Amino acid sequence: MRGVKDILVILPQMRDLWSIDHAGLSGRFRVRYVDPDLDLSQQFDAINYLDRVARIPTDGIVATHDNAALLAALVAHRRGLPGPTPEVVFACHYKPASRARQKAAAPAAVPRYAILGPSVVFEPPFIVKPVFGTLSGGARRIDDLGQLALLNGNGHARRYARVAEMIGVNGR
Repeated sequence: MRGVKDILVILPQMRDLWSIDHAGLSGRFRVRYVDPDLDLSQQFDAINYLDRVARIPTDGIVATHDNAALLAALVAHRRGLPGPTPEVVFACHYKPASRARQKAAAPAAVPRYAILGPSVVFEPPFIVKPVFGTLSGGARRIDDLGQLALLNGNGHARRYARVAEMIGVNGR
């Protein structure tokens, strides 16, 4: 990483702090952490957050969590720093877009899927997952169609959707 001296780690989780410390990166780079893990926050104002982070000097931005990765891509893109585009990060995290890309690349490797709507295209049992999720959080096995009425959205999906709206995507 020639030329990189300042690294900004946004919305770090405990594993980020541990990994950076144990890899000795703090001795090679000026590592700065911005705010705690987003999943710990009930309210999040993405616009104010991006404006604040955009003013912090840095040569590179790192994030390891879904919400943070999209925010990092937005900040890097706005600042002209290298990294994946926000649209590509979104396509990896938003299950319908991700599955469509996977199907285009390796159709035989992608399991059958559908977006849950008024009509259900699968007979139970099947698995439902939020369109935004982390490590299959919120995934549920459905053995009876009546279980679908008991499902509700999760805070992670709502927070991610608010950030996704900043790139012009309605992920609801």
